[in-house]
Amino acid sequence: MQNYRRGTMETVTWTNGTGSDVSAGDPVWLDGRIGIACVDIDNGDDGAVAVTGVLRLAKDTSTAFTQGQDVDWDDSESECGSLGAGESDDLLHIGKADVAADASDAYLDVDINVPETAEKVA
Repeated sequence: MQNYRRGTMETVTWTNGTGSDVSAGDPVWLDGRIGIACVDIDNGDDGAVAVTGVLRLAKDTSTAFTQGQDVDWDDSESECGSLGAGESDDLLHIGKADVAADASDAYLDVDINVPETAEKVA
């Protein structure tokens, strides 16, 4: 898989009912979590999608990330963003930044499906 970077990559079988073909490396939504297609999956077919592991994904080139920062997916832009960076509210949490990335970087290594950071209430 072209996006795989490291870690244990668990996969599940997903049935593509989107009405469009999905390419390897594309994100798909699985009831509240993200999956990354491991192979090309034609509409109506089944295919493997990664649900854990560190995967390289396209990133908003105006947003920097620190290691461990929450990462959101902007479905309308097909890239990683951050609600904390003033992005639109169409972002969905997908994991944590595995390493820091400069704003100008085009890609971000994301540990997918790691829960959001809980905020401590005093």
